[in-house]
Amino acid sequence: SGDGSGDGSGDGSGSGSGSGSGSGSGSGSGSIETAPPVDPTGRPIYGESSDTSGGYYYWLPGYGRPLPSRAYYHADAVQWRITGGTGKVRDYAGAGAHFRVYLQPGENFDGVRVQWRDRAGNWHDH
Repeated sequence: SGDGSGDGSGDGSGSGSGSGSGSGSGSGSGSIETAPPVDPTGRPIYGESSDTSGGYYYWLPGYGRPLPSRAYYHADAVQWRITGGTGKVRDYAGAGAHFRVYLQPGENFDGVRVQWRDRAGNWHDH
């Protein structure tokens, strides 16, 4: 544990102008899984699974790609909760500093809000 205090002040002003233009294009490929993992007998494994690089995925039967997901982290977190957009959420997982949220097929994270709790019991927006 530790104690600390501090104070400070400052002021400033500035002005500027600028213009610019640009264009770009790109393409890429990644290791996004296109089929669920399988067990030793070759049957698909549905629900949450992880790959060898530490990525997590959530598969549903009949849905051809992993569910939309987001991973959250805060070193001081002891608990997590979803406070907004709960109707979009299919599942969640994690404990301590790590938390993962999986959405229903076709949903996005607009309006989904997550909070974490510190050891003192205070909740914080992530």
